[in-house]
Amino acid sequence: MKLEILSLLPGIPLTILLITAVIVLLWQLLKQEGMALLFACVGIMLAALMVYAPAVRELGRTDYFHNDGYSALFGVAVLLGLLLTILLNHGQYAKQGLKLSGDMLAILLLGTCGGLSLFLAKDYITFYLSLEILALSSYILTAAARESRLATEAAIKYFVIGAFGSGFILLGIVFMYGASGSLQMYGALEMSNPFALLGLGLMLFGFAFKVGLVPFHFWLPDVYQGAPTGMVAFLSGVAKIAFFFSFARFFMNYYVEGMKMAFYAVSAVAVLSMTLGNILALRQERLKRLLAYSSIAHGGYMMLGYLVAGQGLGFVGMMFYGLSYLLMTILSFGLVLLMGEEGEDGDLISKWQNIGKRCPRRALVMTIALLSLAGIPPFLGFMAKYNILFALINMGQLWLLAIAILNSVIALYYYLKVIVVMYFGDEEYKGEVSSFQLLPSIAIGALTVLIVVSGIMPQWLYNLCLTTIKQ
Repeated sequence: MKLEILSLLPGIPLTILLITAVIVLLWQLLKQEGMALLFACVGIMLAALMVYAPAVRELGRTDYFHNDGYSALFGVAVLLGLLLTILLNHGQYAKQGLKLSGDMLAILLLGTCGGLSLFLAKDYITFYLSLEILALSSYILTAAARESRLATEAAIKYFVIGAFGSGFILLGIVFMYGASGSLQMYGALEMSNPFALLGLGLMLFGFAFKVGLVPFHFWLPDVYQGAPTGMVAFLSGVAKIAFFFSFARFFMNYYVEGMKMAFYAVSAVAVLSMTLGNILALRQERLKRLLAYSSIAHGGYMMLGYLVAGQGLGFVGMMFYGLSYLLMTILSFGLVLLMGEEGEDGDLISKWQNIGKRCPRRALVMTIALLSLAGIPPFLGFMAKYNILFALINMGQLWLLAIAILNSVIALYYYLKVIVVMYFGDEEYKGEVSSFQLLPSIAIGALTVLIVVSGIMPQWLYNLCLTTIKQ
């Protein structure tokens, strides 16, 4: 009985998030929105503490859940992303005629619960249910602006495409089960088995739908454009990282044999995602669409991480890139949200005309976010790309290296386009610039410091990823 109880320890953070969601809803019924926000933040921090607590990881080793450094690191990452998203939305969400109410907080908590359990899952049933909890929460958050036609359209499109992705993943699971005769995800399985090969291919297919990789990317810009900006920070950061890196662990289990067969398919997806994402971003006049296509391109870079993950420290480089992307994308979408006026956000690039003269600190933070996304030193994005490119050199894939560098040059153009508008625009935008409230200012400051300091001194984050792999 004692061993059975200890085996449930990894589920404590999930229980904390569920209880927190219920408490938040109760405070909402009592019209105490401040208490709902306070309890949500406390619950998230407590769950993060339990995820990373060494005692819980040591005592809770079980056949039911992963309870290692990898699940702990990315578990804390998605919880940190959730906390930052909530802080950014506080007081700013109302600008779009919405309210960060208890029900929205509860859905965010439940969605993150699904994302967290993705990293814990050891069997296909838990994995698929966790995937759907996160996906369903994402659809609801996309449609949070119920009076908006764009939000409704985006949610329907997201739901339909997400259903296709889920269907392919489920079909892949069926074939994997047929090949192994077990629901365990990480058992021994020969990839020479045609059912196993077909199952892995179908799961990769569904995964590409879920995260918006080319050629299944067409829904992503429309969803990011239509969804409330505050929720896009969650979708592009927390949800995307949860999908990418929970699947990465599963894929790496079959890396040696599977990559021999899938190398050129994965390479094609990575190259097309980088190239098409960057080229389409060049023509965008709205920041949310620009950042959406940028997200597709960054997905291509993370797919390069899949290719190099089996080569020496390549997996560490992929983890480093994912954590860096989480911070950069939440900061960039957060700034778009905070730039808004009553009834709208700072989506139009024209709203950023000469913001460097009116609000130099805001322009500086946006410049840091964009240059980091572009991979310019001394910011965190540079080290993220450097680790991936260095692993490509060690792997001998110089053609992929050349394409990745060329795409980085293309991306630099559209990031610099926004920066030029901020400092050297032809005319000044006449609308008022809203001031930051305390909690969003704390989130923006923390993200900026992390991106700058980790770019100058990246060794602490790299060592954290390396230690995680060794565990």
